[in-house]
Amino acid sequence: MIHLKNNQADRAEENFKKAIELELKSVTPRLMLANYYEVRSRFREAEAQLRESVQTNPQNPESTAALARFYLNQGKKGDAESLLIQAKREFADNAAGYRLLGDFYLGIGDLDDATNEYRTLYQAHPKDLQVKKNYTDLLIHTNRFQEASTVDDEILKPDPGDSDGLIYRGQIYLRSGDASAAVSTLNGDQE
Repeated sequence: MIHLKNNQADRAEENFKKAIELELKSVTPRLMLANYYEVRSRFREAEAQLRESVQTNPQNPESTAALARFYLNQGKKGDAESLLIQAKREFADNAAGYRLLGDFYLGIGDLDDATNEYRTLYQAHPKDLQVKKNYTDLLIHTNRFQEASTVDDEILKPDPGDSDGLIYRGQIYLRSGDASAAVSTLNGDQE
């Protein structure tokens, strides 16, 4: 990074490669080298590093997410989506991995697919609090307040002071036209 700041790109690249040699299983050096290549429009080399990171670290969703972002940046939405559909199967027991596809849809602004994906995740992983929160947020944004309230109840039941759950509850009231209940909820006056 120091070499990059001092406009010594060749030396920076050498150091990234050396870091990979020293830590073959580490994700960080490969992702940094891939980013280095991508910023310099060396897209084939960037993709190669990202693919190698996925192959070298098949249990690490960070590599898969980075490759999907790369595809999306390259205008290959279909490739990114296919990769993340596959990742959902491969990371069935890893929350950071199985949420990638839903987060992808959310990131590209596809609320319908994001909501459908999070509904599936909510059914498959009913104890995953982050899935519940993301699903509630999506239900609110798609004006499905009754469903959002039901899921939000599950968030607030074990922890009535959950700040995200209270914010969702306030949003549900507000967007349903009950501003005074929203204010009371956000002030902590209601459950």
